[in-house]
Amino acid sequence: MKKKRILKATLALVIILTAIFSMIPSAAAATGSMPYTGSFRVSQAYSSGHTGLDLVGISSKNIVSITSGTVNAVGWENPNNQSQGFGLRVWVKYGNDYIVYGHLSSTSVSVGQTVSVGTQIGVEGSTGYSTGSHLHLEIRVGSRTSTNRPNAAEYIGIDNVYNTIVDPSGGGTTTNSLSYQVSPTSSTGYYSNVTTASDYAGVLGNAVDKVYISISNANVWYSVKLKTGTILPEVLNRTDYAGIENSEICGLAVRATVPIKYRVHLKGGNWLPWVTGCDWTDANNGYAGSGTSTIDAIQVNLL
Repeated sequence: MKKKRILKATLALVIILTAIFSMIPSAAAATGSMPYTGSFRVSQAYSSGHTGLDLVGISSKNIVSITSGTVNAVGWENPNNQSQGFGLRVWVKYGNDYIVYGHLSSTSVSVGQTVSVGTQIGVEGSTGYSTGSHLHLEIRVGSRTSTNRPNAAEYIGIDNVYNTIVDPSGGGTTTNSLSYQVSPTSSTGYYSNVTTASDYAGVLGNAVDKVYISISNANVWYSVKLKTGTILPEVLNRTDYAGIENSEICGLAVRATVPIKYRVHLKGGNWLPWVTGCDWTDANNGYAGSGTSTIDAIQVNLL
């Protein structure tokens, strides 16, 4: 009889524990809810060396909760050094999962507040240890300091691929890839296509006279300034090249339907700072080049 009572008690305990754990959300299951109110892009994928997912809003910078839950922390990760870590961040506890929304420019919730899917968390920013405006989304299971950090891309149900564009309104996802090349004044041909972020187009020491740029699933417009001072008309994608045969280029302006940055190298000189704007009247961030010195290489990156 005693053994039967123990068996019944054990069975009852198993049933109770099963019911309890069935109510705890699993980090392995995708929520299918997006952290932006509009379209966004993956700027850095999840990996063993980067256990979060970096995202950049395209049509909106508003950040919303991807789950229901309770706000666990709000504010600076390190109030004494605001350039460290996630900067201005929000932690939301959802079952056994802790979700951090990092690098925000502002927050819209308070500690202890109950949130639902779609509740405004804050606005994308570049606070903390950040090189540009984006959201760092990361999942930690069990505690905020846990090393169990599942793939946030799988968690929200999107491709864990750099430059994947997600449109929550139903436009689906796309991936952008960049391709560009230049031609030296000493040849009618072109240098090899550049498709990687770390590479550049051109040979240092050889002046450039023509530029070709394209981005898959996006439009890109670009124009060049000649050493003579003439600014040539914009070119769309690879419908033509920007430049004139045997005419050295001293400036480049680029704009696209996806975020980009670009820079140029001066013949006999150095790389100039990265530029993100496209305006020939803006000498600070409207074009790349000195306006008078010959360019021998260019570099373009998707942000």
